[in-house]
Amino acid sequence: MANFGGHAIPGSFFLLYGLWLTVKHTLQHHWRSNQPKGRDKPPPSFNRMEYCEGGLTIFAAFVGIMVEQFVVDGPHARLYDRSTSSWVKLMNWQHATMYLFFGISGIVCVLSTKYKSVPAGLDRLALSLALFIEGFLFYFHVNHRPQLDAHIHSLLLVAVFGGSAFTLLEAFMRDNIVLELLKSSLFILQGSWFYQIGFVLFPLSGPQWDQDEMGNVMFVTMCFCWHVAMATLLTGVTAFSVWLAISPKRLWFTVRFGQLREIVRHAVTGTCTQRQRGTRSRHRQPFASSHGHHAGREGGLLAAGGGHRDGVTLLSLRDHTQARHDADGRASCTTGLQIKMGSFGGHALPGSFFLMYGLWLTVKHTLQHQWRSNQPKGRHNKLPPSFNRMEYFEGGYKIFAAFVGIMVEQFARGPRGRLYDRSTSSWVELMNWQHSTMYLFFGIYGIACVLSTKYKSVPAGLARLALSLALFIEGFLFYFHVNHRPHLDTHIHSLLLVAVFGGSAFTLLEAFMRDNIVLELLKASLFILQGSWFYQIGFVLYPLSGPQWDQDEMGNVMFVTMCFCWHVAMATLLTGVTAFSVWLSVKTCSGRGRDIEIGMRKTSSNSSSQKALLEETDEE
Repeated sequence: MANFGGHAIPGSFFLLYGLWLTVKHTLQHHWRSNQPKGRDKPPPSFNRMEYCEGGLTIFAAFVGIMVEQFVVDGPHARLYDRSTSSWVKLMNWQHATMYLFFGISGIVCVLSTKYKSVPAGLDRLALSLALFIEGFLFYFHVNHRPQLDAHIHSLLLVAVFGGSAFTLLEAFMRDNIVLELLKSSLFILQGSWFYQIGFVLFPLSGPQWDQDEMGNVMFVTMCFCWHVAMATLLTGVTAFSVWLAISPKRLWFTVRFGQLREIVRHAVTGTCTQRQRGTRSRHRQPFASSHGHHAGREGGLLAAGGGHRDGVTLLSLRDHTQARHDADGRASCTTGLQIKMGSFGGHALPGSFFLMYGLWLTVKHTLQHQWRSNQPKGRHNKLPPSFNRMEYFEGGYKIFAAFVGIMVEQFARGPRGRLYDRSTSSWVELMNWQHSTMYLFFGIYGIACVLSTKYKSVPAGLARLALSLALFIEGFLFYFHVNHRPHLDTHIHSLLLVAVFGGSAFTLLEAFMRDNIVLELLKASLFILQGSWFYQIGFVLYPLSGPQWDQDEMGNVMFVTMCFCWHVAMATLLTGVTAFSVWLSVKTCSGRGRDIEIGMRKTSSNSSSQKALLEETDEE
């Protein structure tokens, strides 16, 4: 294990297993969606898939145990050496123990498929236990190691324990596609991060990483978030590709692809018209340069994530361009937007965003709850078009705000897309890169919000899951964001994590407990709390008037803690008042509408009665 290959082998296993789970669960979800109610018996092909999965897991675990035990410098099944009074290769024994539990998971998978008397969910429970044992051993696996080594392994525990928790939930919430895809993405994340550990600790080329440099720790933390985004994207693309291959709607895509292929064929053979030739010649060069630009960016990102400083090829491609524009760019930045996070404005800007978003969520969820309460049973799922327009507006606004935030962080006296400076052998503005990563995940949530509203085939709750992930990444980065800062600075930022991680947890619950007004308003209040606390951080660390706060005085720490409780009360009160105001307005408007409707019905009734009376009088 203590080499690149020792991390690449389990990394490849978890990557392939995560992709396999994505394909399998997407196929099963598509089959369940097209079955009439009450037909839960899967076809034989699904059982064969389970047998194949269980058998391969057993085989991989057996091979892993044999390799760990009987490799050249392995323990060869010896646990204790009495001649030297010492344990023999305990690292290999720990790895063999991890493989053993995955082998048990494979056996349970085969048995639960073969015998219907085995309790449902036992296979998920065994897999959850295997992941827990893996994380449990890894937690004590890196004691007394250098800082970077211990930190990069501790980040692996996020994927391992997260996968264990969601697999355990899946044992009780069967056939939930959101849970299944989330579990799959965590397996992919674990596999890619094993590769990243190998690249950092055992680089294939270039010098060794400095284990005690704080910049390396900050980059690795941010790089983990990029791996999360990559795992999420890979899971979504794989699931969409499987759905597209088996869905009847693929005909539309086939027709479109056929048209595109015809256009390409005409372009190659030269059978298009002279006007098309002129259009193609005008657009050929921009497309080529854009393609090269994107390819360069992708190659630079992979090199930055996979190797060390000598592998950052992106910078060498841009050195001459950056040197040419450096003076002009810096001059324009001094006269342009200069909002940085290390200022009052840098905290007031996200604070205003979260405050407004919390109020918006309160209004939206109150309106939706009021509408659902007045609908007959069975008509709760079909929302009117106005609510869909609200979702489009929210998603589009999130995408726009995330894009603006990334641009401000990168180009308002920021790193300008540079991650590493080879001339000074140092990372470039990692704080700005971390803030850009936070904005990136909120942008992903906006895209998920628009897609889940536009396409009904998108699993319900996927937008909430994306928002929960964005909040988790925000809190995750903030947790490592304030290391080695003064006491008051660290404490006031740590209180922010209560609102951030709380919002992430309740939004995740909302993904599985849909249309729960209590959860929705609680989530909204936590957004308001986060926004108001950003303002409080700005006032404390960057006061607009008066002296600076003493960062080491215990009284200031006690006051800030108490002030956070006041903010909780204010956020709760503001959420309640806003929800009550919306409810009262809707009630008043609906009451007036009912009076008008009743009046119209009475008029109609009276006119019909008079008409009947006149007809009766004429007959008489």
